[in-house]
Amino acid sequence: REEAQKRYNELRISMQKHGYDKKTPMFVMLNRKFGAKDQLFQGHHRIGICKELGISEVSILFWTAPATFQWLKKLM
Repeated sequence: REEAQKRYNELRISMQKHGYDKKTPMFVMLNRKFGAKDQLFQGHHRIGICKELGISEVSILFWTAPATFQWLKKLM
């Protein structure tokens, strides 16, 4: 837990000094075709820090499972 908090603090300090790096997008998983809500898949800490620091523009990469993954719908 302490190590995770240390990494979070280091990320926050880095973003405070250098801003958000648009070359490292946050991943949003599109789940609509499975009847579920879309969700942030990767970037939880960065989005939280962006909110804290008032950073309003970030890069997002949308990811969706192909239709061949219909078995996934049963799990959701």
